[in-house]
Amino acid sequence: GLQGFDLKEGHKLRPIYLNSTCEDTTQVVDGIPNGGMTFPASNDGRDFSFGNDPVTVNAGSFRLCWCTSIFECGAGDLFTFQAGILRIAPYEEFYMAEVAPAGWS
Repeated sequence: GLQGFDLKEGHKLRPIYLNSTCEDTTQVVDGIPNGGMTFPASNDGRDFSFGNDPVTVNAGSFRLCWCTSIFECGAGDLFTFQAGILRIAPYEEFYMAEVAPAGWS
């Protein structure tokens, strides 16, 4: 889960491309479910989910923009603070990490 200060349930995250800033309100990453943002955070604001639909975006790294739960968090202009980087690994890398015995490369 996310680590930080003053995290609360209901906050949301929205991934955008690394070449953009969180202030870029037009940014939408195709392949991210739930309209490109997480469902409201749970577990005291540490756990985020895009739901049960698959993430179909190509592997890569994305800037995570944060919106506080005191706002509706539906509009891109409310996700103005960078919370971190989300790395989506290619399927082959995930498969090898899950299947290969320790020490394999």
